[in-house]
Amino acid sequence: VKARDRGNLPIADLRVLFTPERQDAATVVAHTDATGIARFGQVKGPGTLMVSDARYANQSIELDMIPIDPLPLLVDAGETLTATATVADGAAGAGQTIVVTLRDPSANLRPAQRTLVATAGKPFTFAGLPSEHNLLLTATAQRDGKTWSARRIVNLNEGDVQLSLRNED
Repeated sequence: VKARDRGNLPIADLRVLFTPERQDAATVVAHTDATGIARFGQVKGPGTLMVSDARYANQSIELDMIPIDPLPLLVDAGETLTATATVADGAAGAGQTIVVTLRDPSANLRPAQRTLVATAGKPFTFAGLPSEHNLLLTATAQRDGKTWSARRIVNLNEGDVQLSLRNED
């Protein structure tokens, strides 16, 4: 494939997969180089080419035949979700390190789970999201030997998304 963004610029290190028809175990994973080219080696068609990268929207292309030349692939940035996680006791939790995970209960998001490390009170962002799905956002932190957590179903049409971690113990 030859991956480009909407501005026709090459996309480096894009994760793409090819799965031959009815052969999930034969899925081949490739990453684009600095010029946006990904090489899968010898693969057998028909099959499905998929963009599966946390930075970009999911995309699937059914291929009847495997092209000899790189297949042009226009990659969409998708939607973003920006949120802020805070610790319920306020100032005592400011600056706390928090692990945030985003999942899609409908199992349409690839990769299926996206995780990042955030700081309490500071916004964080997930990119490459589908606009039509509700997503599960969870956050956890360890403090003084106790687990603090929060979870929320979010829709990307929401504005300011806030999570408030509470002591589970």
